[in-house]
Amino acid sequence: MAKPQREIIGTKYKFPTEVVVAGRWGPDFEPDMADDETVSSATVLVTDMDDVDVTTDLVEPGTVSYTGQTATAQFKGGVVGSRYNAKFTCVSNKGGTYVAVIEIVVLKSSLKV
Repeated sequence: MAKPQREIIGTKYKFPTEVVVAGRWGPDFEPDMADDETVSSATVLVTDMDDVDVTTDLVEPGTVSYTGQTATAQFKGGVVGSRYNAKFTCVSNKGGTYVAVIEIVVLKSSLKV
């Protein structure tokens, strides 16, 4: 049975030139899944605050992946000062559908030390 869409589960911050490799960011569906349930497919849709699909601007093609009860993708780009929602939708080996949203905030510039 499909689970209701979850609220934003966390906020992540990046710089416009930063590439966040797959494995660093992504939801863990373990709290919602049965012990023997795993992710069997995953997609990510990134939208801006106007709900415009900007997935191709922020997700490196071919990097959405999953293992066990987690999903991830490689994130790139973004406009300084912008906020985006990365909506992960996963289907499990038991037929369940799970959704989690991560907010991405793009910062002005990297810190100089």
